[in-house]
Amino acid sequence: TSSTTSMTRRKPPKPAPRSVKGVSPVGKGFKGLLITAGVLLLAIILFNLFTYSVREDETAVVKRFGKIDRVVVDVNEAESIRATFASRGLDIEVLTKKGLNFCVPFMDDVKTFNAKSMTYTSETATIDTFDSRRIDLSMFAQYRVINPALFDMTLGTLSNGNRLMDDRVYPAVIQTANTLRFNEFFDTARVTEAISANIETLNTVLVDTFGVRIIDIGIYRKNFPQANIEPIEQKMVQEIQKTIRLP
Repeated sequence: TSSTTSMTRRKPPKPAPRSVKGVSPVGKGFKGLLITAGVLLLAIILFNLFTYSVREDETAVVKRFGKIDRVVVDVNEAESIRATFASRGLDIEVLTKKGLNFCVPFMDDVKTFNAKSMTYTSETATIDTFDSRRIDLSMFAQYRVINPALFDMTLGTLSNGNRLMDDRVYPAVIQTANTLRFNEFFDTARVTEAISANIETLNTVLVDTFGVRIIDIGIYRKNFPQANIEPIEQKMVQEIQKTIRLP
């Protein structure tokens, strides 16, 4: 009987396998997310280090160890810029590809400039006309940076571009205004034609020296002193009176 009892006695259940200490499905997933995030962050950092972007309305100059190595310019300006560099003996590569470009980190330094038309407006000044009358004038100029290398070497900033307009363009407009008679300032087309004739001459220097091109110039505002207007009104009245007296 005792042997039968021992044969029918149940065996104790086996203990459940213990999990490895410190490792769980949740922990593995979190660790995988951290690794993925780290890889993505590293990829972004490397991407930013090895690339730079130039918008369609920008030009760029790339310096390697402080020396200008290449420029990114508009395609329609590329040939004239290459000719300018060649005439100066400058070994600067001219690129026309806007958008994403590649650079060497810690060796290349990229500087971009706005290539849109920028507007300059002068202060108002009193000038003498050809017939010794006085008139108050202010002028405007629209210009663009087309050669970022020359612009960076000579001016560097857009505020200096406005100073260039003060020094080079404004005096040319005033000199032209001095050649016009007082009555001609009432003819907008005549004034515009006379002043716009300076654009080509100005650009010859501005483009080749400063990398800037004038798009348009003209009179922004003109004021006629009352002392000059009254004689004109009197003259017009006299002409009308003469016409009335004619038989």
